[in-house]
Amino acid sequence: MQKQKRVGTAGTAGTAGPIRSLRGYRAALRETAALGEAAEGSHDAQRIRTLARLVRRYEQQYLLFDDPDAVEFLRRVMKARGLRRKDLEPCIGSRNRVADVLARKTALTLGMVSRLSTELGLPAQPLLRRSTRP
Repeated sequence: MQKQKRVGTAGTAGTAGPIRSLRGYRAALRETAALGEAAEGSHDAQRIRTLARLVRRYEQQYLLFDDPDAVEFLRRVMKARGLRRKDLEPCIGSRNRVADVLARKTALTLGMVSRLSTELGLPAQPLLRRSTRP
């Protein structure tokens, strides 16, 4: 009986360990997305929870050095996850609305924050910060 190998978050085969690089971070995000919706109590659901905890720790330690405003936080998440503006449209609205939010012309509404938090798994607190720049 041969054991199934999984790519660990550190980029090596094995169990999930601390994420130590951007490559490992992206691998963890890809694996989480590939696992999709898992049944509660299943091995995949446990794997998703573990990966989410490791991703959150990596983001806090390496990607969020200061307290960015909502737009800066969103930009950093987009860069780290390889997201495009089009990927934000289901959460924020039309292409023009996404552009206005990222240009700080329009503030995020509570509905947008809720959808970003739910759809992308982002913490709501940084998204509620007011923009300090014009």
